[in-house]
Amino acid sequence: MRKLFLFTILVFAAIACNKKYTNTDAGYGSLKVTAITDRSVISIQSRAANLDPETYILTLQSDQGIAYNGVFPTGGTISDLPAGTYIGRLKSEATEFSIPAFDSPFYAATVNNIVITSGGTTPVEFVCRQANAGVKFIYDPSLEAAGYGDIVPVVTQAENSLNYSGSNRSETGYFAAGDVTIKLLDEDTPIQISGSSTEITLSLAARELWTITLKAVVTPDNGRATIAVTIDTDVIERTLEITIGSAVTTIDPALIVFSESFELCTGRNYPIAGETFSTNTTGAYALNSQEAIDGVGLTGWTFETGYTCNKGLRMGNGTANGTATTPPLTEIGATPTTVVLTFMAANWEPDAKNIRVEVEGDGAIASPNNGIIALPAGTSSGGVISESAAMKRYNVVINGATENTKIVFAPTLGNSSRNRYFLADITVFLEE
Repeated sequence: MRKLFLFTILVFAAIACNKKYTNTDAGYGSLKVTAITDRSVISIQSRAANLDPETYILTLQSDQGIAYNGVFPTGGTISDLPAGTYIGRLKSEATEFSIPAFDSPFYAATVNNIVITSGGTTPVEFVCRQANAGVKFIYDPSLEAAGYGDIVPVVTQAENSLNYSGSNRSETGYFAAGDVTIKLLDEDTPIQISGSSTEITLSLAARELWTITLKAVVTPDNGRATIAVTIDTDVIERTLEITIGSAVTTIDPALIVFSESFELCTGRNYPIAGETFSTNTTGAYALNSQEAIDGVGLTGWTFETGYTCNKGLRMGNGTANGTATTPPLTEIGATPTTVVLTFMAANWEPDAKNIRVEVEGDGAIASPNNGIIALPAGTSSGGVISESAAMKRYNVVINGATENTKIVFAPTLGNSSRNRYFLADITVFLEE
């Protein structure tokens, strides 16, 4: 549902050089601000949400420097703006959002090439949209029954974390667009929530609101220049259900349009926390022929420098990077729709690397930006695999997918630099 807040900035006469300005005076203009707030459409309640445009910060900057930087003035007049071309930035807070915080949706818009002319008319519109993403948790009654009544989610981005405890337990935390990791703590002890890992990774996009349900297995213009501003709070909602005690996140089987467990693939394990990492590839198969691909039950897949591991794939080798492409997602049908791709991945390389998820055929990646997945640094051969280097779950949202859509997993580096990685447990499901 789209909720709009509109206000209009009207440009009238200006004051320049400490005298009354008239349209015959060249070189200066002024802004007179009028704010109109339609409060009847506010339905998002947040104790710290700043949705009143009269408190927004406006910055006008030209190549001569900043001409105005502040809250829209009392009385509505911004005086002595030299004629010229400006960049305008409107934001709900004085400081750009960068550090995770509870109840802190951040709205902003930038407009380039705002031309202020002497006595002229310059209509400009700012559309302020939420630039960050929200994450909130729902606690199913099964948690209490399983002894997890005091569970504390911790969401981390870069070096900053939010603990959903105390009064913040049911609040919405806000994060910059990008990856976050989620842990669940039971009296400071991390709970296993995804395979052998105690962490899962989500890729957040601007304007998203993630609602994560936690469950447990119950066993443990008019001659005047105008600047119109619209604040768009049409938040994209995402949902995820995490069941503690199960190996994977729970997905309604009726929504699944493609899945691959790599059950027939053999070789050493993909990175599991606590195990010793080895570059030995005993038992693995090279997926370099149709016979080899069919032999491990991956008919319809295509590979470039792909190999098997135990119930997964190892992509790339010492001299070439690897690409894996799924069969067409025929179960979707001909109607374009939004789907969510979820998969496990980890880095082979001891340095942090990225992989890219791409779409071949119909559709486009909606989030994360450009389909880039950041993989933490892997483990050197013979080293003990840490939690951060172990396989983790990642999610990608694809818009406009059809029966012709294929999904491509690819390195972000050319063959001149190694970018080896692991894949496992791939599922595509319809967004509810």
